[in-house]
Amino acid sequence: MRATAVFLFAFFLLTARVGTCDTIGSALLDRAVTDIASGQVYIFDGDSFDPANRIHSFSFFEDPSAGGTRYITPILFENTVSGSNPGDDVFVVRGVGTGRTITTSGTFTFDFGLIYGSDLVLSGHYTFGFVNALLNLSGGQVVNSVGVVEFDVPVSAGPGVSGTGTNAWRFTPTVAGITISIGSIFGNGGFLLNDRSVFFNLDRTYSALASTAPVPEPSSTTLVGIGLLGRVAWGWLRRRNSSAGTRRIKHEIPQRQGRA
Repeated sequence: MRATAVFLFAFFLLTARVGTCDTIGSALLDRAVTDIASGQVYIFDGDSFDPANRIHSFSFFEDPSAGGTRYITPILFENTVSGSNPGDDVFVVRGVGTGRTITTSGTFTFDFGLIYGSDLVLSGHYTFGFVNALLNLSGGQVVNSVGVVEFDVPVSAGPGVSGTGTNAWRFTPTVAGITISIGSIFGNGGFLLNDRSVFFNLDRTYSALASTAPVPEPSSTTLVGIGLLGRVAWGWLRRRNSSAGTRRIKHEIPQRQGRA
């Protein structure tokens, strides 16, 4: 009984979660404009997630005047290159969440709902975005729509919802044939992003944000597994030795009686 209690206490300590929840993006406000281009991609470039977490939820504000059926799928990106010029930046797709069909207006919050790739934030260079489409497992657009999330242009002043960084968002400027497979590149060497050359190609601010949740520390999970296996093995050896000792005693007693 005491050994079991000790094991459960150790399990509780070793599976303590690491990382802290954080939220990045821009406030969910009723903004001025909604995109008219279909199936485009939008990437938050004003801040990044803390590492050692996983993306957990995705929220946005949908245009009250929009009408019709619209589609949106959240995406986890890693910003692998940041440069001084708009064309220098590189964002790589690391995970894709569950696509949603939107038929009403207002503020929405959904679980990220990983479909393929990973939802883990492995460094301090991860951010999020979305595409106005539903995807298949190869990253192709099954069905797409015009914009779901409202935006302002140019970028709104002040920090994002995290209290740091900016409200800057990058986007694909009406690019055809966009696919969202794991490893897809947006920016330099991949699908084009806005070049900031004219007013409507300036960075924008979209009414969307995403949050992370802590994950168990991998090393602790491994230690718990090893400890559990060790406990099982110890119990098996103890029972085996006890059984072997009982059989030896039963075998020796008749021999001694025969010699007597």
